[in-house]
Amino acid sequence: MATQQPGKPAEHTPEQPEPLVNPPVELPPETPDEKPVQEPEEAPHHQPEEYPVEEPVEIPAGESTELPPMDSPDELNG
Repeated sequence: MATQQPGKPAEHTPEQPEPLVNPPVELPPETPDEKPVQEPEEAPHHQPEEYPVEEPVEIPAGESTELPPMDSPDELNG
């Protein structure tokens, strides 16, 4: 890409303004500014809640119990 830019400066000039205008239009300064401000405030509150939520998710007890019954029919089919 670095070799194309200096090779075709005239063609890249008109194309650059378009892509540069697209990013700012898609990401308005109000939306990103408000979201990051709310995230840090909610992050600390969600962190303590996530810990207990991760415990049950990490416990593969439910999945382990379902795996044995699934293996039985698999062996019969095999």
